[in-house]
Amino acid sequence: MGQPVIGTVLHVANFMLTIGANLLVQSTLLIAIGLFMAWVFRSRGAALRSAILRVPLVVLLLCPMATFLLNAAGVEEILIALPQMPVPTVASESGVPASSFPISAPNLASASDAPAPMAAFTTALPSPLETVASAASPDLASPMPSASDTGAARDMQLSVCYGVLLTVWAVGCAMLLMRLLLAHLWMARIRRSALPASAQLTKTCEHYAGRMGLQSPPIRISARIQSPCLVGVRHPVILLPADDGDGPSSYPEVILHELAHLARRDCLWNLFCRIMCAVLFFQPFLWLLARRIEEASDDVADDYVVRHGIGRQEYAKRLFDIAEKLQTKRVEMVAGVGVVGFKSSLGRRIKRILDSTRLLSIKVSARARVAILVFFGAGHGRGRIHRRGKRSSWPNHHRRAGWQRDVHIHPRGD
Repeated sequence: MGQPVIGTVLHVANFMLTIGANLLVQSTLLIAIGLFMAWVFRSRGAALRSAILRVPLVVLLLCPMATFLLNAAGVEEILIALPQMPVPTVASESGVPASSFPISAPNLASASDAPAPMAAFTTALPSPLETVASAASPDLASPMPSASDTGAARDMQLSVCYGVLLTVWAVGCAMLLMRLLLAHLWMARIRRSALPASAQLTKTCEHYAGRMGLQSPPIRISARIQSPCLVGVRHPVILLPADDGDGPSSYPEVILHELAHLARRDCLWNLFCRIMCAVLFFQPFLWLLARRIEEASDDVADDYVVRHGIGRQEYAKRLFDIAEKLQTKRVEMVAGVGVVGFKSSLGRRIKRILDSTRLLSIKVSARARVAILVFFGAGHGRGRIHRRGKRSSWPNHHRRAGWQRDVHIHPRGD
């Protein structure tokens, strides 16, 4: 592998790891703000809490774009800049590698004063006395490692470290994205093989969809799923497990709950969360944020059910029956949104449903959404320390030809 190729690979690794390191810091700040705001406004309703938790994902997606735009505009931001790895190049004029035969002041004054090759060979031969001295004391004759040798060893360690980190990132991201893809393919296959629901369930779905101002989605029955769920981003479908017609999946509360997820586009947000978690799987707070977003979406869907005339005690009992009789598969949670996502939060949801003192929250006003976006934008702007002047140096080396830097390594002194 030639030196230009090695230099390109090393600079790509440095560039990608720099982006990852800065995304890690930025995401920590944004998620911390989101979780704190959701905790502060927890009594204002589940809809507001859900909107607050969704904003950090959108802002985090725009962070790399904002970084490059600000850098192009001449704003130097103090970011995490990883150490660069100098790669020696080959001289283009003489054809002799500069890293092997450099021209330095202690040896030669200039290129024109260079001695003839035979003279250089003759002066390089050691005398017999020097040979005997070196054989008698090899430790004294061997030179000490120079600064260039130490720098080369450090660069080699950096290269190995960067390569390992980038490989772990790429492999982990590819595995999680592949799992997500397989889950969606599996659910799509179930959709194609599922049977249409009964006329009664279809009529119930059309009734509640009309009241919510939605187009009624198809309802399919399949024996290959174990819990009701809504799947599909472009063409959503409600999938129900096969039962005797009087099981938990035939409850009208189930249909209404899934329609609430459809009204909020929770399938799209669920896919977005899964992709972000796959790309930044090394960010533990992002997994926590995804969990909180899913819990908030279930809370809003519960408020939808109660708001549309279902009694609190009746719905709480139905929810407990669904969790007791139906077991949700992991693939159903990855590729869709169901009635009971995390059973660990079932007790909290039932207690919340039975609390008649709180107000139902199913929507967020446009003014509140604008305020949330402005707050996160201002908070993210304050989190960035920047100054005008010379542009940041870490993206500029990628503009050079072949992403390569000319570095001449001088020999050790005599």
